[in-house]
Amino acid sequence: MAWVLGLTGVVLFLQPVLDLWTARPRAERTARLSAAHAKYTRSLTEIWCGILGVVAQQDGYAYALTVHNGLVGRGIIPESTDPLSYVDGFLRDMAERGWLTSRAIDSSPVPGAGPPIYLYSLTESGRRAREVLTQ
Repeated sequence: MAWVLGLTGVVLFLQPVLDLWTARPRAERTARLSAAHAKYTRSLTEIWCGILGVVAQQDGYAYALTVHNGLVGRGIIPESTDPLSYVDGFLRDMAERGWLTSRAIDSSPVPGAGPPIYLYSLTESGRRAREVLTQ
């Protein structure tokens, strides 16, 4: 039992030395993770800002193709992804945040026969969000 107490005392005595020995790798690892997080955040901010910019400049559903091509160009999604179905999720999320307003138009020549197409436009909150994201 005495040897356990002695070993515990040695470990407690050497703890500051062990901390100094492992502090540098820990600090380097933390710095790498912080840089990766900053890069991811910057990339995500650019994507959201780009989507808001496209919606602000284009009318109709052509913006879905523009956003889709931008995401494909960045390597985020494969080219085979359906532009309308994928981008619609982003746009619905932004509408829930109050950044966009949507209106449904009938996509079929026969009223009520096909699914509606939703057209989006920026709200005042969306304009402010875009300004903040570009800074």
